[in-house]
Amino acid sequence: MLNASSMPSELLFFIGLGVVGFLILLTLTVWLRRAMRRWRFGDQRGSVAKHWAAVEELSDQGDAMSLRLAIIQADAVLDLALKAKAFPGTTTGERLKFASRKYRKLQNTFWARSLRNTLVHEAGSELKIAQGHKAIAEFKTALIVMGAL
Repeated sequence: MLNASSMPSELLFFIGLGVVGFLILLTLTVWLRRAMRRWRFGDQRGSVAKHWAAVEELSDQGDAMSLRLAIIQADAVLDLALKAKAFPGTTTGERLKFASRKYRKLQNTFWARSLRNTLVHEAGSELKIAQGHKAIAEFKTALIVMGAL
């Protein structure tokens, strides 16, 4: 078994240098991944945030009709973010399907989109306030996970 006294000091120096270099490289990789996530959205990031503020303003009004509109607009904001990330597909659903392969947490967003589709396509559909707030929270989580907010 080798001990520190039997190893040449130059070898110990290079091993230490390699460990320090690896730690620096690891730190830079984590930092760059976070920076790239923010950078990819560029001007769209501000646009997403601006549109999302309108969604939250509608959601905070508290009545069912405003919440319906907030859900519909939240879906549009999600689509804006998916397009900014260049996910393939001709519809929001297709883009979300591709995105959910990369971001597993987006699986929960399918429920919110289903609620949105029900509200838009089924006449007389009822919306419970708690259900609406849950959908808004799912859309917001999706945007945060993708780095759009």
